[in-house]
Amino acid sequence: MIIGRFKKGLLCSMAVACALLATGTTAQTWSQKPITIVVGFAAGGPTDIVTRVVAKALGDELGKPVIVDNKPGAGATIAAAQVALSPNDGHTMLLVVPGLTGAESLFPNRKYDLTKDFAAVSLIGTSPNWLLTSAGSAFKDLQDVERLAKANPSKYSYGQGATGGISHLTSEWLNTSKGLSIVQVPYRGNGPALLDLAGGRIDMMFDQPISSEAFVTSGKLRPLAVTSPSRLPAYPDVPTMEESGYPGFVVEVWYGLAFPARTPAALINAVNVALRHGLGRNEVKASLLRAGVNPQTSTPEEFQLRIVSEIERWKQVINRANIKAQ
Repeated sequence: MIIGRFKKGLLCSMAVACALLATGTTAQTWSQKPITIVVGFAAGGPTDIVTRVVAKALGDELGKPVIVDNKPGAGATIAAAQVALSPNDGHTMLLVVPGLTGAESLFPNRKYDLTKDFAAVSLIGTSPNWLLTSAGSAFKDLQDVERLAKANPSKYSYGQGATGGISHLTSEWLNTSKGLSIVQVPYRGNGPALLDLAGGRIDMMFDQPISSEAFVTSGKLRPLAVTSPSRLPAYPDVPTMEESGYPGFVVEVWYGLAFPARTPAALINAVNVALRHGLGRNEVKASLLRAGVNPQTSTPEEFQLRIVSEIERWKQVINRANIKAQ
């Protein structure tokens, strides 16, 4: 086991060394400055927790500090703008999340382009969402939601914790896919929305199991469907959206890393290798799973394709639902 870890570390170090030579950067320069991952959310939340696990694993592989810098606000676009303007020397990265793909359509005056001003490094992992209702709700399944919402336009409501966030966009996809008019109730964060959902003050919402499972296990909330491609092993009786009559309705919360554009490809690939090795360690996998994330890395090209496809998907939803930034 120790020998295997040594070989991985040696391969990673060799990849970094080759990248440094290819970019004209000296090992001394590389070691003088840490890598900073800029996160568009406050410290202590699920996204921050995931990033800190990844930062520690990446730092261990590279043999240099990798720190997390929280820059919350405006749907993570403040963080993205900061990284877009950072030097392309391999010392600054952005934590990329689905909300940033929706922001491409929601915030036309933003000071960057997600596809042009960043260089994708790798996917980090994915997390499912599920549609929740209160324990006393009349909704027993997704068919009930569709039937009752169509029979009673604008009677029912859904909660969302961030305009343009994945919960908001997924809810509007549900609306537009079946011609429903479930009314949104905006909150400052999903936490307050979950409390109101449990209290019956709103009717439904999409959320990640990691932050809402306690409500389900306590009997206060009931999941109607999951947005993942397959059922959750811990909840085998909860169907997927596709199984519930919504073909192609697959939404995963995902996390990934990107450098500023024009960061040398050799350096991007070296960090990609380090990330793959770091996230392959059993203790790192376990930490991510505890945070509700299924570890999953990718090539830079694969991650770039995901970003582009998500931008197009949410653009269509935003346009159909006429969603405006608040």
